[in-house]
Amino acid sequence: MRRESCEEIEKPAEESRYPDDAVVFSADIRMNDEPGLFFYWFEVRFEDGRYRWGFPDKSTEGMKARTLKSSPSFRSDGSEVIPGFQITVHVADFQTPDWMKGAVLYQIFPDRYNRGSQFDETKALEEMRFPERIWHSDWSEEVDIAGKEPEGYEACDFYGGTLSGITEKLESLAEIGVTVLYLNPVLKAKSNHRYDTGDYLNVDPLLGSNEDLLELFEKARDLGIRVIMDGV
Repeated sequence: MRRESCEEIEKPAEESRYPDDAVVFSADIRMNDEPGLFFYWFEVRFEDGRYRWGFPDKSTEGMKARTLKSSPSFRSDGSEVIPGFQITVHVADFQTPDWMKGAVLYQIFPDRYNRGSQFDETKALEEMRFPERIWHSDWSEEVDIAGKEPEGYEACDFYGGTLSGITEKLESLAEIGVTVLYLNPVLKAKSNHRYDTGDYLNVDPLLGSNEDLLELFEKARDLGIRVIMDGV
């Protein structure tokens, strides 16, 4: 077993035999009182020195185990971490925020929402200097699903939605009852979805500036809209 980003610990299993010749190995583990993610797997050691592991099979969404039968060490170079079944330890009396209960949440994918009245295509084109990027001058163009050779699809086509464009629409969102705005990542990245963040201190130039983000927050606050930021 290991805690996320921590060293592994071992817990020997106790053997239990039953009349029908079944053998069960089990272990009791007291989880840490501190909240966190813990991962466990099963390890069988044979007399000839071979190991066998039981760990989550991704094809079954982690609900069933698979085994590695041959290698004496799963991590051949010492760097590959054994996958494990997850246990989430949470605070027993944790309370979700009251403002989220009954909230009307509206999700926005920033590149595809609204360019805004101050949109400058010239500035956007400056960010298209990277060879894998594709620019859509026409907002109504079909989404790219092919990419460029030789890499193919990399989610690098852009329409030019901006943070200012979102801010301009906040009043309309408030009018239809939106109370929480969920934004997909907005920080500097290569792709249009921006889950590959490369700079955690600055807004992606295609979306605007840090000041534009602060302006969005301020306007949303004035309208009674909370903002949830997605990020990795």
